[in-house]
Amino acid sequence: MRRLFILMALAVVVVTAQTSDGAADSEKELERMRTTMEEARVAMEEARPALEEARAALEEKRAEFEKARAAMAPTSERALEMIRTMRIMRMREGLNLSDEQVAALLPKLSQRDSLVLSHRKAQAADFKLLKEELAKRNPSESKLSQIMDRLKKREAEHHKQMRELRDEMLSVLSVEQQARFVIFEVEFERGIRRFIDEIREDHGRGGRSR
Repeated sequence: MRRLFILMALAVVVVTAQTSDGAADSEKELERMRTTMEEARVAMEEARPALEEARAALEEKRAEFEKARAAMAPTSERALEMIRTMRIMRMREGLNLSDEQVAALLPKLSQRDSLVLSHRKAQAADFKLLKEELAKRNPSESKLSQIMDRLKKREAEHHKQMRELRDEMLSVLSVEQQARFVIFEVEFERGIRRFIDEIREDHGRGGRSR
């Protein structure tokens, strides 16, 4: 009995010692956490001026970009008009179009250009909304579904309108002219893209040389 009492007393002493050690460890851990948090707070305060400076620089760059984009708008319109003029001139020569055919095709071509531009603008806006929604921590499936539905419906409607316009333009042409028109469209589009790529490359080289 005495031996049992001694063993129980020893057990109590051991448990008490372990509890005391655990409390001491907890206090040390809390102190380390306080120190780390204080260091982080000080680091954030020290970094605040640099962050403010970076934000101001970003706003300045954004303002410059908006100004440049606004300045480029008339130039883009002129470039588009030049492309339209070049296209009808080459089309007239390549397809041997009559004056009546040119007069019939011009409004159709202009209408098609407007459709393409408005379609791209609308799709780009929804693509932006998609990216913004996906960037959230918990994207809304209903919103994503709505945007995707709009994209699909708009794409289908655009293809329908473009197909109808193409049929209307082809109806003005003879069979041989239709065949030449199909080839012309592909080659002209390819040439315009190559021309734009060359301009971008020249602009990039000019920017790097400055």
